[in-house]
Amino acid sequence: MRKNNTVNSLDNTETKNLYHNTIQFIIREYSTELNRSYHQKDIAKTIGVDASMLSKFNKMEVNANMSESSLKQMQNLIERMIERYGLKIIFSIEVGNNQSFKVPAGKERDYLERLRDPELAVLLSSFIEYIIDKNTKKGQRRHTQNEIAKVLATNSTELSRLKNEEKGYTKAQRLNCIGIIEKIKRKYKEVEIYCTITVANCPLQENRSLHKLAHKLALNLIDVSTPFEEQVNPHKEIIQEKESFGIPIAEDREKERFILVAGAGASHAATKKYIPLGMEAAEEIRKRIVKRIPGALIEAEIDRLRYSYRLPPDEFETKILAYSKYGRKEVIEALREICGYAYIPSLSYEIIAHMFKHRFIDSIINFNYDEVLDVAVKEELQQGDFKFIYSDADCPGDYKELLINDRLRQPVYIKPHGTISHRSSLRFTREDFFSIPPEIRATMKDLLDASVIEQNKQQPYLKLNLILVGYSLTNFEFIRLIQEYLEKRKKARLTIWVFDTHLQLDEIKKEFEKKDLDRIEIVFFDLLMKHSLEDYLLTLWRLVEGNFKDHYKPRGIERHELVNHIFNFDKEELKTLGRGEKLQKKAHQRNYFLGRFYVELIIAYLQSDGILNAKQILEDRAGDYFHLYLESGGVESSLRDHCGRLGLKVYKDFIWDTYILEKPPLFYEKEELYDFLLERLKNCIPRNFVTSLRGIENQKRFQFLCQKIRVRNIAKITPNFVFPHNHLFSKIKKEDILNTAIAWIYRFQEAIHKSDKWDVMLSISEKGRFLKKLKKGLIADKKIELVLASFDTNELDDLKKNDFDHQKYGLTGKLNFLPWWLHNQHLVLLMKRTNKNTGDWTKDWQMFEGFYYESRLLSRRVNPIHIKDSQDDLQILLYIFANYWYRAKSYTESKDTDANPAVPIIPNKNSIERIIKELLSKYDESDPKNNDIKN
Repeated sequence: MRKNNTVNSLDNTETKNLYHNTIQFIIREYSTELNRSYHQKDIAKTIGVDASMLSKFNKMEVNANMSESSLKQMQNLIERMIERYGLKIIFSIEVGNNQSFKVPAGKERDYLERLRDPELAVLLSSFIEYIIDKNTKKGQRRHTQNEIAKVLATNSTELSRLKNEEKGYTKAQRLNCIGIIEKIKRKYKEVEIYCTITVANCPLQENRSLHKLAHKLALNLIDVSTPFEEQVNPHKEIIQEKESFGIPIAEDREKERFILVAGAGASHAATKKYIPLGMEAAEEIRKRIVKRIPGALIEAEIDRLRYSYRLPPDEFETKILAYSKYGRKEVIEALREICGYAYIPSLSYEIIAHMFKHRFIDSIINFNYDEVLDVAVKEELQQGDFKFIYSDADCPGDYKELLINDRLRQPVYIKPHGTISHRSSLRFTREDFFSIPPEIRATMKDLLDASVIEQNKQQPYLKLNLILVGYSLTNFEFIRLIQEYLEKRKKARLTIWVFDTHLQLDEIKKEFEKKDLDRIEIVFFDLLMKHSLEDYLLTLWRLVEGNFKDHYKPRGIERHELVNHIFNFDKEELKTLGRGEKLQKKAHQRNYFLGRFYVELIIAYLQSDGILNAKQILEDRAGDYFHLYLESGGVESSLRDHCGRLGLKVYKDFIWDTYILEKPPLFYEKEELYDFLLERLKNCIPRNFVTSLRGIENQKRFQFLCQKIRVRNIAKITPNFVFPHNHLFSKIKKEDILNTAIAWIYRFQEAIHKSDKWDVMLSISEKGRFLKKLKKGLIADKKIELVLASFDTNELDDLKKNDFDHQKYGLTGKLNFLPWWLHNQHLVLLMKRTNKNTGDWTKDWQMFEGFYYESRLLSRRVNPIHIKDSQDDLQILLYIFANYWYRAKSYTESKDTDANPAVPIIPNKNSIERIIKELLSKYDESDPKNNDIKN
């Protein structure tokens, strides 16, 4: 546990007061909510100490003779309570008020340094007012502020500014303020500082452990994004400059692996406690079994397992093993009804899936049978973007197949107990725990072992972090794997981040020997108190996001918040989304799928710059829910009909697979756009979901989230180290693959910053937005040639007139456009003139670096690559650009003079060579001394 220096600095009186305040606060806050009595025994059990120790300190009289060891013990207890119950210490310092205790002489500065800036300002103001009041007689204010400043040898203006400060001091101003307060204390002997120390529930944003986890996850994404260049340390450029909670970000920082483990408590908490915990499920199954099998036989079997195999009789696995002896089929059917849920909206699970997709979390091990988390992951990641293992056939033949250098090639998702939709995969008994397919066990062991195979021999394995969500380490096989890890890694330390009730903490500790506990750090987030799993995960995401500088911020979770804002189901509504025949109300389920389809369609529209292609719709979430709606008995209307109901019309009135908003100018009128979409959505989705869209607050929330989705429109990069575009390029290496947004942005910025290496940038871009994100002055004195997409709609083609200042962005000549359906390849190529004009462009120009990806039919899913070492592949980029440039130039010129613009066909290689010469001839005027291109 991290030591609290504040607690350790308290004296006897302060510690005793804080001790009593803390216990009383816990009793007051939690007894009513949990409907139970929180007396000292309960607190002792929660923090893992003997109750007699608490009682001893509660009765102890405070005096100067309290032993040093007793003081340290009491301070340790306070630390435990503060950490376990999510509390914070509050210092309230007042002037001339003896309601609490006087700050000891010589410790004033210690107390002042604990205060926040606004509190310091208030205290300074209180000092001055107190002095004036005490030293004024018969209405004559002898001591004015100017006189006080004079006595203190301080500037009166600065004194006034400091005491009225509300926002915050600079470091120098803060030290000055503390110094002035100390001067006042010395000059005016009658003025004393009195302190009250209390405790309060700690807002999650202030939870130091959450900050630490968020910071580590942010660094993990950077490690995944830049695993190949060990000499490069991009953390300082990407991460915000702030307190790092003791985590070094230098090159020698230990790299880590993060594995999230989900248990029954996770699904229970993530579905508003609708999916039951293990014991609740066992009781429900028993009720069904005893209808056919006498209860006495079941009890006899439980006793047999207890005495023959020493299995705990109260554990879920023991009970299910006993039940399955007499009715394995009935047990499976009961589990399908109890846990057969997949499409429940769950913000908690969607946040986990979001962090998994974006590579903050490396792997998920899900011990649950339900498929709510499975669906959240599959909606975030397309098939092939992650490794899904629920049977031995899914396991790799060799651990190396999962790796690329020292990182996982793709996120890995494992269900060791199987999944409810595949009966043959279910493993839900003790006997099955001992017979988990060896391939799955071996894969789990390799993931935990986290060996580094190819690089970084100084760190032969990644430091292991387990994030346990609603899981108390009840699986024998998994515990054994952790023990094997500790046995193999003699010097390794394991960090376990636990999101569970405090009742599970002791169970986790019991699974490890004392010698192992010394190497295990357990960080606990209690779900039994005021904060839910959703609260924790929402706050964790905000903190993760806050670690990144603006330019590098990852894609947000606003889409998930919008879905869960609209489909905020209660328990009765959740019943309709299961598999069991008795629970399934197909009409409600069908309505839900239809409602989700419309909401996902709006989200897709906001992410697509106002134009949607049917292929894009059907390959994403909107298409998934459209098919689910039809499969559940929905009216077999065409996709076009449903788009029309939402206000989308056929593009150009005849391109039937593409849609735009029927009132295009609304696209730039933000509030009108969101109001329009809101009203359309109300008319489209089933009535029982409309309530969440009514009322001013709900509508403001809808508009706010829609705006966030639209503004933070980042391309969806495939988080998998596949080898894309090898049909074009012959020398793509694994280090060329950009599998995260950060990898892409960082590599691109790094290339652009090498200003001495290039003179000209050639770019095929949909709208050229990347130019606006470049730092000021970065492209000064450079030349840029753009080929953009033409959408032929009023709101999007305004881009031609307004979006670019040619001089500011170094653009050469007129902007050239291609119709969006021909604008499928995107690239940036950086070039530099090396010789005078010899007539041979291959000798006159050197290609420096390039970036490339395909985006067919407006798809937002892309696989970008970075090319810098292969001149052959860079030359292919130049050929692609020249092809696009010539066709776009012809199309743009003919469009300005002809109602039917033409896109020419380039017949042969000789033609493309002539086009390249024509393109580069724009830059023939150059100074060979400095290689600058004249304006």
